Amino acid sequence: MSWDVMLVSVPDELVAKHEAPDWETVRPLGTRDEVLAALEKALPGADFSDPTWITVWTETVSMQVSVEEEDPIDNVMLMIRDGDEVLSMIQKLCETTAWKAWDTTTGDFIDWEADPGKGLQAWRGARDHVLEQLEREGETVLAPKRRQWWQYWRR
Repeated sequence: MSWDVMLVSVPDELVAKHEAPDWETVRPLGTRDEVLAALEKALPGADFSDPTWITVWTETVSMQVSVEEEDPIDNVMLMIRDGDEVLSMIQKLCETTAWKAWDTTTGDFIDWEADPGKGLQAWRGARDHVLEQLEREGETVLAPKRRQWWQYWRR
């Protein structure tokens, strides 16, 4: 279970109207080399050993970045497990590239001026609800809330 954010390049008018990106309005993010270079610059310390599945692990963030194999690249998907600092990572990436961040939880582009963490908070609420429900039903939950990313797979 993750909070998913799709990075796309769309006209500013689409963002202002809060319309979902469709493949007719999405422009390429760039060539494969350009996209990977932008990701490396914005995500220092990330593991790029597999450039189609980049991993970011810090003390507070667990995120996987899915990059298409095609060239040019139309979108990049971020699968975030937790961490407030991830918002600043995404914002930096969007500001340096002019890409837009589509929040799949809210069904809207992330508004950096208003409440950029709205989707992350909604996802956390849903995740916590599912974990609490499983615990009430006596299911074994691999990770109690608020563990570090590497502790999610320990029993």
